[in-house]
Amino acid sequence: DTAPLARALQQNKTLKTLSLRNNKITDIAPLATALQQNKTLKELDLRNNKITDIAPLATGLQQNNTVLQQLHLYCNNISDIAPPAPWLQHNNTLQELNLEGNPITDKAALQAIQAVLDRNEQKS
Repeated sequence: DTAPLARALQQNKTLKTLSLRNNKITDIAPLATALQQNKTLKELDLRNNKITDIAPLATGLQQNNTVLQQLHLYCNNISDIAPPAPWLQHNNTLQELNLEGNPITDKAALQAIQAVLDRNEQKS
């Protein structure tokens, strides 16, 4: 259950890196909500969990998050990524999104995500 951690993250004013790897996390909706309010977290590591749906996280990154630069989601079970236009096009700070080791089949969506990340990196 990530809800208690998410509540703390919403009020955080100092933490810049959070590693939650290898925790069998499946539901990231509470973390996504926290990201909408958090103003300090620059790196979130969710690798090696059991995440299948990143839609809640996509919403969190689209709305109000202006600091997260690195998001590690590799080695989960993510197979479908929504077209990146709405959730990634509005985020100007994310520079690294690692989705390696997931069974993603939509290569066009991956290429679009890479284009947006490249744009963000050039801005920084």
